Amino acid sequence: MSQSGGVYKNKNYVVKGMQYVEADKEYLLFLNNFQTDKNTPYFLVNPTQGMLEIKEDTLMSSDPSGLFKNLTKKSEVLVQLKDISNGAESIDQGLNSGVTEEPIQEKISDVMKAEKDAQELIKIIKEKDAAKLFQLLHISELDLEGVNEIIEGFHVNFDLNTLSAVLYYDGYAMSPEGGQYEFILTDKNLKEYSNENSLVIRYEEDGSRVYHNPYIRYFPYAEKMILRYLDLVDKKNVTGLAGFLNPDDVDVPIWVAEEAISQYENYFGLEDLSVRYINRFIFMAEDGKLK
Repeated sequence: MSQSGGVYKNKNYVVKGMQYVEADKEYLLFLNNFQTDKNTPYFLVNPTQGMLEIKEDTLMSSDPSGLFKNLTKKSEVLVQLKDISNGAESIDQGLNSGVTEEPIQEKISDVMKAEKDAQELIKIIKEKDAAKLFQLLHISELDLEGVNEIIEGFHVNFDLNTLSAVLYYDGYAMSPEGGQYEFILTDKNLKEYSNENSLVIRYEEDGSRVYHNPYIRYFPYAEKMILRYLDLVDKKNVTGLAGFLNPDDVDVPIWVAEEAISQYENYFGLEDLSVRYINRFIFMAEDGKLK
């Protein structure tokens, strides 16, 4: 099995909230292979529930989800798991069938569904299939050009070959009771968790899915916003720029826009500006002299 984090360039990186396996200890592990490649390692289904430490047949790790809160012995948990899979061809098939009325099965089945949907998203992004991604996201204001921008954002900022999504039960957006699941987007370059590594899937009452990640929700519009900003500056449209800078319906004073236009004019003069993308959400405005 594999866990996110590790030593990279002589630095040890850890994922906040994740319990790591230690040598010479016994654990009950809940694993899933999130990749289609059979040669890839298995991961814990999530950082907390996926690993229960055992000492002399006694569960030592806490289980905040309540799946096994009334059980203290490894043997009791194994019996419970056997009961869950009873009547199914396999435990995995039983968990995905969604036909049982047992709360524990429903809870695990919902988690498995979220994992499946997250991996479907990752698979489509890796394949750079804009048509499938457009259909999956189903965002009304998004067109195929914007979908290609999403794919490009992931391509530039993640290593697609090692990109995967791991459930993050300690995430601020994690709320299984409300039909919302948070994942950490990991790849070989992951150094520390940030908002850009967060993927949230929310299930609406009508059964539809909403995917939230900065590269999905904001990146398709980022460059257009930069170009709009520079156009307002170039035209010295003070009123328009003040309105454009308006955050969350908070009025921006006209003098702020005037000052911004003045600073651009003093620095760049009358040169036409172009925009160059660097990475993440960083863009560089430059003139013909690369100033």
